Amino acid sequence: MRVKPSKQQVDRLLNLSRRVETLWKLTLRRFEIADQEARREIDYFGKPPVPQPVENTRAVTRAEIEQALNDPNGAYQRLRRVMDAWNALWFWPLTEQATKGAVPPSVDQWLEVLEALLGRTGKESRMTGQRALSTGANWDELNDAEHADLQLALAGDVKSLLAEHPWLSVCDRVARDQGFFHWELDFASVFGRGGFDLQVGNPPWVRPRSDEAALLAEGDPWWQLAEKPTQAQVRSKREATLALDGVREYFVDAAIVTPQVAEFVGDPTVYPLLVGLQPDLYRVFMERVWNSASARGTAALLHPESHFTEKKAAMLRAETYRRLRRHWQFVNELSLFEIDHHVSYGVHVYGAHVENPRFKMAASLYHPETVVRSMAHDGAGPVPGLKDDDGNWDLRPHPERIIDVDESVLTVWADILDEPGTPPVQARMVYPVNRASSRVLEKLSKAPRVRELGLQYSSGWHETADRKKGYFEVGSAVPESWNDVILQGPHFTVANPFAKQPNPTMKNNLDWTEIDLEALPEDFIPRTSYQPAGDPVKYGSDYGQWNVRDLAVGVHQTWRIGWRLMAATTGQRTFIPSIIPKGARHTHGVLSTTLPEAEDMAALLGLWSSIPVDFQVKASQIANLTGAAVSSLPALPADDRIRTMLAERALALASLTGKMDEFAQLAGFVGIKAVRHADARRRVLVELDVLAALALGLSATELSTIYRAQFPVLVGYERNDLYDANGRKVPTEMARLYRQRGEDLTLEERTWTHPQSEVDYVFEFPFVSYDREEDMRNAYSHFEKLLAEKS
Repeated sequence: MRVKPSKQQVDRLLNLSRRVETLWKLTLRRFEIADQEARREIDYFGKPPVPQPVENTRAVTRAEIEQALNDPNGAYQRLRRVMDAWNALWFWPLTEQATKGAVPPSVDQWLEVLEALLGRTGKESRMTGQRALSTGANWDELNDAEHADLQLALAGDVKSLLAEHPWLSVCDRVARDQGFFHWELDFASVFGRGGFDLQVGNPPWVRPRSDEAALLAEGDPWWQLAEKPTQAQVRSKREATLALDGVREYFVDAAIVTPQVAEFVGDPTVYPLLVGLQPDLYRVFMERVWNSASARGTAALLHPESHFTEKKAAMLRAETYRRLRRHWQFVNELSLFEIDHHVSYGVHVYGAHVENPRFKMAASLYHPETVVRSMAHDGAGPVPGLKDDDGNWDLRPHPERIIDVDESVLTVWADILDEPGTPPVQARMVYPVNRASSRVLEKLSKAPRVRELGLQYSSGWHETADRKKGYFEVGSAVPESWNDVILQGPHFTVANPFAKQPNPTMKNNLDWTEIDLEALPEDFIPRTSYQPAGDPVKYGSDYGQWNVRDLAVGVHQTWRIGWRLMAATTGQRTFIPSIIPKGARHTHGVLSTTLPEAEDMAALLGLWSSIPVDFQVKASQIANLTGAAVSSLPALPADDRIRTMLAERALALASLTGKMDEFAQLAGFVGIKAVRHADARRRVLVELDVLAALALGLSATELSTIYRAQFPVLVGYERNDLYDANGRKVPTEMARLYRQRGEDLTLEERTWTHPQSEVDYVFEFPFVSYDREEDMRNAYSHFEKLLAEKS
């Protein structure tokens, strides 16, 4: 079927398409009569007069309708058999047991059988069909017309064709197994009027993926019961299971369906907008629904939104924007669906294709009532964010939630997230929670981009593939040298290289302990869960290289900014960058980059550690912060004074050991005093927020707005955190007792042993909390005056 057809074959295909149209019109007329005859007349007050039946017509019984539609030699079933056979060829079985020796047809064999099923085009058959349809034939006349048409077209008997062509019987069996549905045929009366006026649905949220273990478990339940088997066990068990009677045949027949579906939905002749994308059934239904709509049709679908942020989905995204009329994005925090509460999805209302997109949207909704009430709200009261003042998910309605998206907004989105020159209609979506956030994004879109720096990126060791290759092994230890360190994401947090270390037990991904920065030794190296193995030379050379000042340098031989690959969109912070020391490696859960100048790297770390940059990441709702995603973030500000202040503060947060102090000296900052106490580190982070806001042209009010609206977890922590007179953050249990009893706590109750350092700390009164928004305003005023004086 993939060879180029000859001229003769093209002519035969054209004649067959004419036959398809003739039989479809006969089917359409039969459906129209069946729909009319199937109605029941019910009297009600105000009902218009019922037209009297045409003279010499008769009622058609249900039995007659069913008999005609189920007749294998009728026009409807002949069309269905051809369409089933075409689809079935995509799913042709690979085992002798399923095909019983039949082989797929050649192109000529395919055409021969289609001509026998549908008939050949002739002058007489065309005239018969036209007369039947032009006169508005009744049921009996339609029966006669259809019979005459098929007879004159020399259509063959279906039972004889099945016996003569075994491959056609295989197609029948495949069609029964797969349950093919033919929209234009089974809804012929709808498409005869131009398509659906209204479509509403919740399509499957499924990516076709093979599950080898589930299929093999049909032969041996070990595949579902075994916990973390070794690769040797898996190989041995696979051969043993496939050797069981009938398992190999079952496995092959069942396993091929998934890749066949994936190839079908990725074929440009079937779903042109999905070419090159990972197969996802919700996207298939999007295109299907658009194709099924009438010229004035409306469709409303509930489905995921990965196509809005996936870089390769530009063509699908463009068509989506041109059809969108309403876009309401929800997060499942109220568990309206029985899926993980972090999952997001959207309600999408589509209309006809227009050249200039224009639609209304609202993001980060938790209940549909919120958007319904927002559309009618008078605008009074505070503008909602992600959470309300009590820490609950914010359900309050407000017109500020509704954002009108047109080409100018799409242009801002493209400037923020996409490569220069990206057409606005292909822009990846940004998800501001209100109009104020949207205005901030517009300002951020004017900042210089990281892509202008031409950075290189390293994804480190792959935790599964590279472990299988023998570069490292699982095992808890404290390395003797940074050259043996393999970092994971939880090891660091924002501008803090020493956030946590894994416990020796390594029970799960939460089995980590926070590091005591106050008691950190100068030569501290964190505990790691992976240890180098195999040839040390190969371990060093295979980690990767990048070009630094026209020299090939091992990635591990440079200082780097690293960040957690997975964007923690529901966490305290989403973008989590820090410094990775020279010599260390990391797993692919971390991504890293380097800059030629250490001072620039420190300044960039300071900028990236700020709330304005993190806000852009949050609003983008990108799942993984790849190099392409990070390249769209703001780059170094032009003002040298702000760059210096950003670098100095980032280094104060990161330079917690002698090793990290080496980087500060390399950046030209000798004698940087490390900030260790919790309240002082918090204050420095606030200063980074303000310096970033000034560099990016944001006002103090806009900085407070995005903090309040888009950082609900951080807001909640800030309200609850207490600090003692020495600047230490009060432990959770001690804070709870303090809120119950005030300063009536004993010395024992105010003493706490740090679980990592095992140092005893006595917390001194008074215990205080801070207002981050007030601190931001004060810091903004201070730095604004300072910069004005220096200029």
